[in-house]
Parts: sequence; structure tokens; C-alpha cells
Amino acid sequence: MAIKRFEDIEAWKAARELTRAIYRVAAQGKFAKDFGLRDQIQRAAVSIMANIVYPVKYMRWTLFHGAGVSIVTRMTNLSAF
Repeated sequence: MAIKRFEDIEAWKAARELTRAIYRVAAQGKFAKDFGLRDQIQRAAVSIMANIVYPVKYMRWTLFHGAGVSIVTRMTNLSAF
């Protein structure tokens, strides 16, 4: 399956669910009152999603089929186009 949007990436979907769970937990109890820790954990969760999106957004992905195995590789930076 070709990746047309970053929302199609299974890892990004899992990261989004993890981020939602972290935000829910961070809003409760003593964790919610420790603003520094809460904010740092929430930023880290969002960073996971951003790091998954980065190559899709800024790199061209090409799918090669060889010996029955699909290999996804980053080819060229889209800003070059």
C-alpha cells in the first residue's frame, strides 16, 4: 500500500492513540498539578507523532518490489522539486 498521507501510516495512528492516552492521564490527580512534568511528557508524545510525519512530509518515498519483498526507501528531498 502506497503512503499518500501521513494519516495512512500505522505507526502514526498508534502514536496518536498513545498521545491521547497520555493527555488523559496527565489531566488527572497529582500528575495534573506537576505542570513541568505534565507539559514535558505531553510535548514528548506530540514529538513522536511529528517525528513519524517528518520523512513523509519532506522526503519522497518510493516502493521497490524485488524478490517478492517490498522495501520502502527515502529517495530525494521534496524541496528539490
